[in-house]
Amino acid sequence: MLSGLYEVMPKEIYLTSVDIERKKQLSIKGRAPVMSDVFKFVGVLESSRYFKNVKNTYTTTKKEDNYEYTDFEIICISEE
Repeated sequence: MLSGLYEVMPKEIYLTSVDIERKKQLSIKGRAPVMSDVFKFVGVLESSRYFKNVKNTYTTTKKEDNYEYTDFEIICISEE
């Protein structure tokens, strides 16, 4: 599951948390420079042979020390 995630993850995405629940469901939390990067990542996961039922549960723009970024969570099911 993790190697499949690593294989498709864009370089713009920074992961802050990866939780595997019930050996199938994957919860991915992270940051991206802009919101569109998160939506592109969702599309990449959807078209990947590794994951299905990809859902973006939240996407929020935040600002920290004059740096703006997008915080997100994506949930999906592993195909393996």
